Order: sequence, then C-alpha cells, then structure tokens
Amino acid sequence: KDTDESVYCICEPFTDQTYQWKMVQLFTAREIWTEYGIQQQDLPDLPLMNEHLTTETVNEQLAKIEELIGNEAELRQLMKKTKWDKNIAVFGQKCGESGFALDYEQAAFRNDLVNIGQDTDEIKLLPIMMFEKGNYHQEYVWIIDIKGVNVGISFKYNDGDDSVKINGIHCDKDSLIRSHELTMPIVGNKGSILEHFRSTIYYLNVFATPEYLYRKKF
Repeated sequence: KDTDESVYCICEPFTDQTYQWKMVQLFTAREIWTEYGIQQQDLPDLPLMNEHLTTETVNEQLAKIEELIGNEAELRQLMKKTKWDKNIAVFGQKCGESGFALDYEQAAFRNDLVNIGQDTDEIKLLPIMMFEKGNYHQEYVWIIDIKGVNVGISFKYNDGDDSVKINGIHCDKDSLIRSHELTMPIVGNKGSILEHFRSTIYYLNVFATPEYLYRKKF
C-alpha cells in the first residue's frame, strides 16, 4: 500500500455452483518469483498498461450502454436476443450460505427489465473488470431492484462491431466491489452505486419453459 508497486492476484480452482475460481492472496512480482519461480516479464499486463483501456474509452462505452438501456426498442431487442437460460453466467454467493435461489421465467424477466429501464430517471452503471480464458475485459453493471431484491445485469461492449451484449447476472455485493476496485485507477471510485444494494438471494435462475418448475417440484 502507498508504494506504487503492482500486485497480482493468485487464484485457485473452486468447485461450486456459482464460482469457478477463488482468490488466494495478492503478491508483488518479487513475491511471486520467490513463491512460484515466475519471472516478472511472464506475468500478465496490468489494465493500465493496455493502451485500449483508457478513461475516455470507458466513458464512451458507459454513455452508449446508458443510452441503449433508456431506449425501449433497442433494449427490448437486446433482451429478446439474449438467451438467459443458456448463455448467461450467474455470479452469486457461495451456494448454501444465507439466502435462497430465485426462479424467474425468461419472458417475464425480459419484460420486467425493459419496464425498469423506462421507469428509471437516471441510469447508473458500475464498471467492473472480468477475467475470461486468461484475458481481462471491462463490463458495466446495471443495478436493478426486481422482486424485492437487488441484482446486477452486466453489459459488455464490443469495439469491433460497435455492439453490446449482456454477459452476466450478479447477486453478490462483495464480489462486485472487488471487481470494481480493479477498475478504479481508470474510472475512479463509483462504489456509491452499491450503497443501497441489498440481496437475499445467492442465485437467480432464469428459465425458458414452465416445465422447469414442474420438474423442480417433482
């Protein structure tokens, strides 16, 4: 802390319904060399070393996604295109901890999100850093209140074709805080967006057909 020295996160595989990895500890490059024998030049670049991830770029992407959410036709089209029951990852608390899993029918979920977008006067998005297959990318989380609980819907911007897709559902406040902290050197602290985040669920399951609930009951 207060040394301007870069630190790196070491993760281990974690078998769980919602998480694939868990953070073990933060190390400096010197400590990683001592503990694991990995040289500094072999460590991944930090986000700030990525010339494509700048404050200006992030602000532009934020503005485009906020505009999309506020546009009923565009948001409805994106909701319809998103396969909530198949392709969307859910990031929640560890299964078995406090709370419950919430089931939501896909068509109703899509419609409710569009209605929330139209009823919201000021749309605020939380920038977070996500990791996938050894790479990192920026996502933007829209915090909503649905069925009495808060969840985050994360959007990912594609520079290649100027498109936006929905990439995840977030139910865990602590996880969102940690993911946002990784973006602070670029975007500053926007953690106040999570000030009133309250969630009593550890998992949000969006299903496509009523048969799912029938099978679940029996």
